[in-house]
This record gives sequence, C-alpha cells and structure tokens, in this order.
Amino acid sequence: YGRPDNPMQARFSMPYCLAAAAIDTDLQLSTFREDAIRRHDLLAFLPKVTMHADPEQPADMPSPVRSWATTTVITRAGPRHTRRVVDPKGYPDQPLTEAELAAKFADCSAGQPAAVTGSYESWRRIGQVSSLRALCLTLRMVQG
Repeated sequence: YGRPDNPMQARFSMPYCLAAAAIDTDLQLSTFREDAIRRHDLLAFLPKVTMHADPEQPADMPSPVRSWATTTVITRAGPRHTRRVVDPKGYPDQPLTEAELAAKFADCSAGQPAAVTGSYESWRRIGQVSSLRALCLTLRMVQG
C-alpha cells in the first residue's frame, strides 16, 4: 500500500513504515492507529519512498534460502547509504535483547490495568511455573 487508508494497510505499507521510522525513529503500536496514519508529516514523506523487487530474492516464500532486504537512502546532498539485512532484529539468529523485549511488552500493554502491565517478568518465567492460573487471570484483565 503506497498510501494506507486504514491501520491494517499501514502495517503492510513499506512506504508508511519507512516514513514513520525515519520521522519517529521507532515503530510502536501507536504508529498504526487511525490518527497516526493521517499525520501530515508522514503523508508528505510517502512519495519519497520507492520500492523495487530484488530479482535475486527467492520467489517462493517461505524459502529454504535465507531472504534479505536491501535499503538505500539517498540524502538531499546526494550521498547514498545502503544496507542489506539478512536476519532482521527479532529473528532467531538476531533475537531481541531483554531490554527490547521488555520495551515491546510495555508498548503492547500500555493502557492496561497495572496487573497486566506489571506481568512481564511472570511471562518471561512461564516455563518455570507450576501453575498458569495467575497468568490466565491476568489475561482476563486485558481490555479491548
């Protein structure tokens, strides 16, 4: 989607995601809310993003061949900055750090009751608990 019309399209819009990352330096759940996808600064950035298929990229996904993404940024002054990423952050070969996981949990649980927002450590130890009752009760508190 070159210009997303709704939050779901924004999640799958590479121009939108790149614009938001360039302007906000991070993507969060709030990046994909209805009010966010109407931001004038992001909409003005969208035409600056173009995408091209890489002919060397495996056509059948998922593929037994590791896939990649190449991003090139061309500045107003003219220099090009290119980076090819094989395993993006969050993939098994490049997992999130504990701090990144905690920040992602905090973002996802923002606005929830304190029992939910404070349950991160319990979820991280889920394999070590003898009963899931407390965590299941926490899930029942999730709103919306």
